[in-house]
Amino acid sequence: MEVAFKSIDEVLGDETLVDQETLVAVLLCECRMLYLNTGLCVWLEESFKLFFTETHNALKKRVNNTAVEQAIEDVISLVDLEEKK
Repeated sequence: MEVAFKSIDEVLGDETLVDQETLVAVLLCECRMLYLNTGLCVWLEESFKLFFTETHNALKKRVNNTAVEQAIEDVISLVDLEEKK
């Protein structure tokens, strides 16, 4: 799953990909992969957080579409990206 998640991150980071339906579909795949998958969520939060955050923030800036923004928020809501003290 981690390899698949890294591949999805590469797809979302591709600046030539701007088709909104494709982006929403890929983001929903991320949601499904993370939903009730504690192991993948922990891996993301501990080992992949920087890449994940960077990619999704850049995507939000690159694509001005409500559905894409909502899908990004849905994905982000499934993980804890706050710095632990």
